Amino acid sequence: MLEQKAMLKTGIGSNFRCIPLHGSLAGLECPVCRATDGWEAHRGTINAGGELLCSVCITYCMERVAAGKRRPAIGQLRPSMIMLDAVHPQGDKIVSLAAEDSAAAEVLLILGTSLKVHGPEVLARGFARQIRARGGKVVYVNLSKPTSAWNGLVDYWVQWECED
Repeated sequence: MLEQKAMLKTGIGSNFRCIPLHGSLAGLECPVCRATDGWEAHRGTINAGGELLCSVCITYCMERVAAGKRRPAIGQLRPSMIMLDAVHPQGDKIVSLAAEDSAAAEVLLILGTSLKVHGPEVLARGFARQIRARGGKVVYVNLSKPTSAWNGLVDYWVQWECED
């Protein structure tokens, strides 16, 4: 539980939480074994245009081959992004943590997402329900208007380019 709370705490003050619904470009992740790594360790490979092979998968593969077992897949590291129709790997944990959070949030800001991709949409909907159940407000900031499926969950729509 402490690791989850530490994962969610970023940015401004101790009460501010930012959950990147579509993932993050902050690091790299292996789609095979879910190992994570930083960009700096791979700067030379990136600059040379090489493949970003997962060192955890390579080690596991070498151990299996040495033991006379078949060669498993080796993942290629990629940015830690949530791809289309993928479920957020921390989705259930994040929503349950938000439900148990003792410091009830007063406002949920949903920024820069169309809320059309299933995984992030489900996650945002869970947060919105929790905030609304506590009497809080949900603000949606994006150029496109939230769909009618969000009626009763979004209190304010701010039509704005989030990068501005």
